[in-house]
This record gives sequence, C-alpha cells and structure tokens, in this order.
Amino acid sequence: MKLSHGVVGAWAASNLVLALVHLAFRPRPLPFFIYIGGSAVVAGFGLAVLLAMRAGHDGPQRRQPRRASAAVVAALGAAMGLTGFAYGWWLSVLGVYLLGVAAWRVRGERLRPGARPWPVALGDAQPADRPALVYHGSSIGTAVPVPADHPAHGPPPPAPPAPEPSATVRRGILLVLLVSAARAIVNVLKGRR
Repeated sequence: MKLSHGVVGAWAASNLVLALVHLAFRPRPLPFFIYIGGSAVVAGFGLAVLLAMRAGHDGPQRRQPRRASAAVVAALGAAMGLTGFAYGWWLSVLGVYLLGVAAWRVRGERLRPGARPWPVALGDAQPADRPALVYHGSSIGTAVPVPADHPAHGPPPPAPPAPEPSATVRRGILLVLLVSAARAIVNVLKGRR
C-alpha cells in the first residue's frame, strides 16, 4: 500500500498545528492567514494524490504531455493576474485571457488515450523495440590500487604565499585606523563632559 497521500496529509496537518500554535502568541492576521492558506494548499495536493491513487493513476503515466507550452502560458497568466492586484485590474483581465489560452492549448498537448508509449512505425518500417542492455565484457566499479609512489599518498602541496599588500593599501589601512581612533577619543571626551 502506498502512503504518499498520508505523507502529504500529515504535512498539511502539521502545518495546521503549527499555525494554531501561533494563536498563543497573538499573531497579526495577514501572516496567520497566509500560513493557514499554505496548509490548505498542501492539503489540496494531498487530496489530489488521494484521488489519483483511488482512480488507479498512481503508477507510471503513459499519456505524458508532448509540450509544456500550456504550462508556460498558465504561469504567465497567473503571474500577470496576481500583478494586476498591485498595478491595476486591466493586468488581471490579461491574466485571465492567458489562463483561457492555456486551458485551450492543454487539450492538444497530451497523447490520445490509445497511443503507444514507444515510437510509431513510419511507412513500412518496423517499430523500434526497447533498447537492449549490451554487455561489453567489462564490469563496472573495479578498483585499481594507487601505486605507492603516486602523489596522492603524500601531503598536499603547500599553498602559495599570500601577496604582500602594496604601500598604498597599507597607507589607506593606517589612515582608516587613525581616523577611527581619533573619532573614538573625541567621542569618549565628549561623553565625560
């Protein structure tokens, strides 16, 4: 028995418990409801997984999308629709239009229900079979000992020495230290008056 819906459900329930713990600390409403909304989104994914498992769609899917253009258009539509809340309702209208285009495009992106998952034979050619595993006579993962005189057995090479700072950099550092010390002394003397 696969418990993937149980894992997602437990995740949503634990998020809900953590959100309810926030009530003890009197949270502001917006972060609290965002946390509750996130728990609801995760619970929705858990419900979708449960429904997919009950319908028998939990194994490898044969009707995979051939393109992702509908998903890209849907993401752009959602982003534009949400941006419309900040910049004006007309962006939300454009976002709804893009979501409609995505819904129209998604119907042509899946293979038809009776399609085979392997390549279709063109003309009178034979369809390709599954690729055969070929044994070349060698095994994978054989280890060869490193010879004793190999550099890997010795200490690592020493790091090159760090370059000395130039005279200009040294003067700049000294100037910064002197100005900082002078300001500290002035602040101490001002504080004693």
